[in-house]
Amino acid sequence: MFGFFRKQAKSANKEADAGQHAPVVNTTDTMTVSNNDDFSPDPVTSVRRRLEAKVDDLSAQIAAKDAEIFQLKNSLGDLNRQVNTKSASMDRVQAELEAAYKETELAKTALRRFEDEKESFRHQNDELKEVLEKRTSSCSEDDSDDEDDEDEESEEEEEDTKELKEKIQKLEEQLASLTSERDRLLEEKETAEKKHAEETKQLKEELDEAVAQKKAVTAKYEKEYEHLRTVNSDREQQMLDDFEWKLREVEGSCKRKLEEKTKEAERRVKDVQIKLDQRIAMHTADVEKLQKLEAEMTQLRSLSHDQQRLLREAQREHDKLEANIGMLNSEIGRLNGQLEREKNVLSAVQSLNQRKKEEREELHEQQMQIQKKEVTQQVEERVKRELDQEMRSKVEEAILKKQGEFERELAAEQARAQEKLEASQRQISQLKDQMTRREEQHRRDMSNAIQEADSSRLELRRKLDKLDLQYQDRIEALNEAHAVQMEELEKKASQAEMQLVSSKTTLELVKEQMTRDFDDRFNELYKQHQKQLARQRDELQEVHEEEITALQARHIAEIAALCKNKVNVSILHLDSLTS
Repeated sequence: MFGFFRKQAKSANKEADAGQHAPVVNTTDTMTVSNNDDFSPDPVTSVRRRLEAKVDDLSAQIAAKDAEIFQLKNSLGDLNRQVNTKSASMDRVQAELEAAYKETELAKTALRRFEDEKESFRHQNDELKEVLEKRTSSCSEDDSDDEDDEDEESEEEEEDTKELKEKIQKLEEQLASLTSERDRLLEEKETAEKKHAEETKQLKEELDEAVAQKKAVTAKYEKEYEHLRTVNSDREQQMLDDFEWKLREVEGSCKRKLEEKTKEAERRVKDVQIKLDQRIAMHTADVEKLQKLEAEMTQLRSLSHDQQRLLREAQREHDKLEANIGMLNSEIGRLNGQLEREKNVLSAVQSLNQRKKEEREELHEQQMQIQKKEVTQQVEERVKRELDQEMRSKVEEAILKKQGEFERELAAEQARAQEKLEASQRQISQLKDQMTRREEQHRRDMSNAIQEADSSRLELRRKLDKLDLQYQDRIEALNEAHAVQMEELEKKASQAEMQLVSSKTTLELVKEQMTRDFDDRFNELYKQHQKQLARQRDELQEVHEEEITALQARHIAEIAALCKNKVNVSILHLDSLTS
């Protein structure tokens, strides 16, 4: 099962390496933003390696704990077998005591019957002696009677006396044999009582030792179980802390990447702004060139002899040029206004630069107006001074020539300026659209990443809490089952102690003789009890092993499910971050 987790982690590492070597796409020639560099796969790989190492450590610890559980199971089996053996010995001793008590009662009844018969035989013997004495005395008194009768009676009496003596001898022999049998039974009873007392004492000591050993093993098992539970909970908390720390680190890296991309975009916007300022300066230089051409044209007008007509014509041309310049200035102002409105959307810094630029342009326009007025005044004065000195034809020819050249140059410059302004506007609009799209995309990506990270963290926390609750429930159920088993064992121990006390009372009551069939019946009962004990011990051992195997399988399945859920959640979370 843990090999399956390691395979999943290795496949996730391969996917992360494939994502790391993905190509970078250039969107435009002027601005390049790569979204693949926002998340570095190195922290993900390190986290996965740490997770694999932790999974290997957990698998090794679980294997060690399984070996300890197997050893504890064997020790519990040995203790159960010892307890069963001791309880069987106690049952056997109790059965033997009951059988001995019954046999002793039978022997006591037989002894009473024999004593009654003995007393009756004694009474009969005494009666026969009295009859014999009476007959002897009667025979001595009646010597004078008929000798024949005496001989017959003496023969009968001798026969009766012989029979009585034989009966008395038989009864005495029976009494002697019963007495010897009683003495032998008493000796056997005392020997059996001593042997039983020693066996009972030894069984009690062994039972106490087994109970103490079982309590020690149970305490050790509970201590190991609590230690394993504490270690697992600590490792779960440590893994959760590592996940949260790595999540915060990834969020900080994302924020730093986003700030760097924002600064890069602002820098590029500033570069574009500088380029636009340079182009506007070039356009202003062109306007100044046009103004210089206008001054030269005005100076050439001063060569006309027809002062009034040339002055009016020059005034009209001047008005036209002023109108054209005003239109050009208005167009430049309109373009500058649009550019300022677009710049105001970007940032407060750009609006400040725009305001400074407007101030510079207003100052420049004021200077241009002042220079135009000064130039106009100078031209008018110069025209008034030099109109009489030049020929009208030269003035007209020069005016026409310069006017044509000026108009052509002005048209060409206006066309070039218009094209440059349109190209600049298109480029600015494209850059603004790209910046807007990039900023919107970055905001969406950042918000999605934060939402996914928050949802993943909450989901992980919820799953871990749920698993912790299930784990606590399992532990409580196991503790309850263990407590029930301990209560049952304590009940059995108390029953064994009660049986021991009852056996002691039975031993105190058993103070009579035992019969010859005690050994045969004892061996028969012992064999039957051994067979029954072996059958019960096998049944209990099978049930105990099945329960321990099921408990161990549930515990391993729960730990494996917990590790699998954690690894899957972490891999999914890291995959979502790398994607």
